[in-house]
Amino acid sequence: MLVAKTIEIIESLQAGNGMPAADVDVNNGKIDVPVYELPPVVVTKGNAKAAFANDPGRLALLK
Repeated sequence: MLVAKTIEIIESLQAGNGMPAADVDVNNGKIDVPVYELPPVVVTKGNAKAAFANDPGRLALLK
């Protein structure tokens, strides 16, 4: 999810469209800050191969 969101942001900037709209605003104690909320992913031995399927460097660590 993080890589996909990063690619989305980069492509938007490269196309000259600026930053994509943030998902929500979160108050940091001083101001409201726009953020992209991504669901957390818990990686275990059981799902590591699926979680790292698109990351050859991390897949190599599983060997």
